[in-house]
Amino acid sequence: MDLIRSVSLAVVMAIFAEQIAADLNDRPVIGVLSQHDSEIDPHTMYIAASYVKFVESAGARVVPVMTNLTGDEYTTLFGKLNGLLLPGGGVSVTGTTSGYARAAHVFFKLAVEAFDKGEVFAMWGTCLGVQALAVMGAKEDVLVRINGTEDVNLPLNFTVHAADSRLYGSMPPSLMEALSTKRLTYNHHQFGATAHTFATNANLAAMYNVLSTNTGSNGLEFVSTIEGKTLPFFGTQWHSEKNGFEWNTDEHISHDPDSVRVMHHIADVFVSAAQKSTHRFSTDSDLVSHLIYNFAPIYTGRHGSHFEQTYAWPITGDKIDIDKFVQNLNKIKYE
Repeated sequence: MDLIRSVSLAVVMAIFAEQIAADLNDRPVIGVLSQHDSEIDPHTMYIAASYVKFVESAGARVVPVMTNLTGDEYTTLFGKLNGLLLPGGGVSVTGTTSGYARAAHVFFKLAVEAFDKGEVFAMWGTCLGVQALAVMGAKEDVLVRINGTEDVNLPLNFTVHAADSRLYGSMPPSLMEALSTKRLTYNHHQFGATAHTFATNANLAAMYNVLSTNTGSNGLEFVSTIEGKTLPFFGTQWHSEKNGFEWNTDEHISHDPDSVRVMHHIADVFVSAAQKSTHRFSTDSDLVSHLIYNFAPIYTGRHGSHFEQTYAWPITGDKIDIDKFVQNLNKIKYE
């Protein structure tokens, strides 16, 4: 009798697992937000190709999201995408003139409203992107200057929430240990949000769990990994995409095999969250017209750029001067 019960339970669990798999969207499409610095280079929008590769490495396709669209255009695009990646950069996440901030706020608001209705839309923030998630969650500017965090690899200080999190809970213990003992996470930022702020700001405390922290040379403990308590929102103050795809020898990016494994793991978690989204492009032709495949990345690394490859779009004119574009990229103080 016990054997029959065991077999029956196994059959039920198998059917349940198959149903979950059937409900997943196995063709997810992720938006990657572009950016431009209106003061340094008002003529060009760009996306570092490493962010695109990060998403693609986990089995999703990418749509570039331009910073000069209207609110209605963002709303329409939101209904087609399964998630959005907010990349690092050097633009404002608080100013009203920042196209990056404006677009991020529209998607953030729509994602929260959709989740309240039972819909899923995943969001990921890297460096400047996680700062944006903090500012939008707090509903105020919570960023402060953090010293000693430019071009440096740091081990993570995990919090009590890490082990049960979606981001780290499924990570192999050996990789968790490597993250906490080895200098694997590449930091290149001047600002951040402190652990104290996340604990004392009611909006942040209600929305996110802090999964890890680090400490700047000025003694400020800043938040280095966050995850939505219920929302499918994730963010790191460090650049996981660089470990596998950026090779500038002037920057001290870790290419330790464990750092690359970390990159693949967290990309998988983000894309897995996006797979739960039911948003769709209405036609294949509409999807094809939006995909990043319509554009060719520029090999900017050979010109001394921070990025090996970069997608770039002229805002004015019809041609990009690569040398000038790279010079402008290198003037930007990246987050």
